[in-house]
Amino acid sequence: GLVQVWSLATTVTNLQSQRLQLTQPELDLLAQLWPLVRTPRAAKRLINVYRLLRTPLDPSELAKLLGNATTEAEYPAALLLLTIVTGFPDLAQEIIGGLLQAQNGTWTDFISKHRASSGEASSGDAGSRTSPFLWKIFSERYDLVDQAKLPQQIDSYVHWAPLVARYSFRTGRLLS
Repeated sequence: GLVQVWSLATTVTNLQSQRLQLTQPELDLLAQLWPLVRTPRAAKRLINVYRLLRTPLDPSELAKLLGNATTEAEYPAALLLLTIVTGFPDLAQEIIGGLLQAQNGTWTDFISKHRASSGEASSGDAGSRTSPFLWKIFSERYDLVDQAKLPQQIDSYVHWAPLVARYSFRTGRLLS
């Protein structure tokens, strides 16, 4: 009895600890996303929350996140969204909220549309929930990120947005 329980617990712990270890491509992308991480504390939070996101995934979702020989990895979309949630929580509400309603298109078109609408709106305009100044800071930092490493079709972002949203009080409210 006790030996079997201990053996099972050890197996579960080993599986989960393997899921906590990031792959080299994930670490490389995190290094690329540095402009969007505003403090060392935010960087630590980003890595820890990403590990929390990865750990409970079932094998098919983990395969979708990490990719394999036949499918492209979707971790860049999940990591970018989580980076926005961590580094720009006010903008994350607008971006995640938009993704929860998005149907198709490209990430570039989606983010450009949100940038443009924030620039045209005044701070009291109902069309923009966040400050144009905050969008300006985000845009300047986002432009430093290597866009070639990010998926262009919005499908990956739409898929991971609800899961990423759960890791913030601000974006988590959008799910209810």
